[in-house]
Amino acid sequence: MPKLVCPCGYVHDPSPIPDAGYVTFLDELSDAILCPGVEELDSDERMGLLIFKTGLLYECPDCGRIMWRKDYDAKFRIYMPDDQ
Repeated sequence: MPKLVCPCGYVHDPSPIPDAGYVTFLDELSDAILCPGVEELDSDERMGLLIFKTGLLYECPDCGRIMWRKDYDAKFRIYMPDDQ
């Protein structure tokens, strides 16, 4: 079971589908990803976009940090709110 641990100690559980995180992608890819038929893509090309061109974002409910895995990066980038 995968786990994503925030530096504050909170453990995100990304195993349920859907989970409590967000899926991110470039605005220029929104039609290709969200609107089948608008772009001339076959199902394999659309699946490739979903796998390799989308990111994951989680917000920690305890400390407010944002943990973002951009596109298909191996690790998450962590951002702390300014008001902390």
